[in-house]
Amino acid sequence: MSTTKNIRTPLEPGHYYHIFNRGNNRENLFYKPGNYDYFLRKYAQYLEDYVETLAYCLLPNHFHLVVRVRPLEALLPVATADFKKQWAKVQPEGEEAVHDWLCWSVSERIRLWKMGYSKAINRQEGRIGSLFQKPFRRKRIDDDDYLRHAIAYVHLNPAAHGICDDFGSYPWSSFGCYEKREKGLDGLIKPEWAVFGGKEACLEYHHQFWRQRRADASLVKDWME
Repeated sequence: MSTTKNIRTPLEPGHYYHIFNRGNNRENLFYKPGNYDYFLRKYAQYLEDYVETLAYCLLPNHFHLVVRVRPLEALLPVATADFKKQWAKVQPEGEEAVHDWLCWSVSERIRLWKMGYSKAINRQEGRIGSLFQKPFRRKRIDDDDYLRHAIAYVHLNPAAHGICDDFGSYPWSSFGCYEKREKGLDGLIKPEWAVFGGKEACLEYHHQFWRQRRADASLVKDWME
C-alpha cells in the first residue's frame, strides 16, 4: 500500500486523494439534517469542476472524501477563470509554476467551500470562530489496493464509529450510489466499480472488509488520528 501522509501534500492534477477534516476541538460540523444537504450542495458548487468524487461520508463531527483531481487540461480553464488575478502573475513563469499554482487552486477552492459553510453554521448556531480543524488532511493514493481500501473505509465509517449498525443504510454516504448503480448528487458522484472488478465484487469487498473490521478493529486504523 502506497500512501503519502503529509497534511501539506499538494493536490496534483490527475491524482487520487483521501481528504478528511473534523470539527475544531472535535465539535460537530452538522447540527440539523438540512446541514448535510447544504454541505453537499456547497461542495458541488465549489469543487465539481476541480475534482471527480469517488466516495464521501459525512459524520456529525467529521467528513471523508475520496477524489481524483481533474487532469491539467480540464483544470486549467476553470482555475484561470476563477482566479484571474493570481493567474496573471503566474502565467509567464513556466510549467513548474503553473503546476504549483494549479495545486494551490484546488486547495483554495476547498478552503473557500469550507469557509462558506462555516459562515452559514456560525449564523445558524450563534457561534464564532473556526468550525473546522486546520489544516484539512489529505493522503495521496498511488495504487489500486489503497484506492479500494480508502473507498471501503469511507463507506464503513458510520458503522465503525457506532453511529449505525448497517453502514449500507446510512443516508450521508455515497455507498447507496455503489449499491444502486447510480450517480448521486445530480451526477457528481462517480462510483469506481472498475477498480474492484465490477459492481458485485465491489459490494463483496465492502462486506468482507466489514467482517474483518468486526473481527479485528486494529485492521482499520482511524485515519482521523
